[in-house]
Amino acid sequence: IDFYKKFTVDLQAEGDIKQITQFIYQLQNTPQLLRADRLRLETKSLSATQAGSQSQNLKCYLLISKVVIP
Repeated sequence: IDFYKKFTVDLQAEGDIKQITQFIYQLQNTPQLLRADRLRLETKSLSATQAGSQSQNLKCYLLISKVVIP
């Protein structure tokens, strides 16, 4: 019985580990029934931060799904 629909989005993003984990946390805790089904992280490059230390930039590939119950 088709009592729900599932929509998926393939997402690519870039950022440091703090930004990416914060995004995934907010995604998982939204009341919209969103979910990260697949996650792949790749290193991109080192970048200098304002404090002079280096930060690792990451490429993030996510498969996000949403369940809709009519």
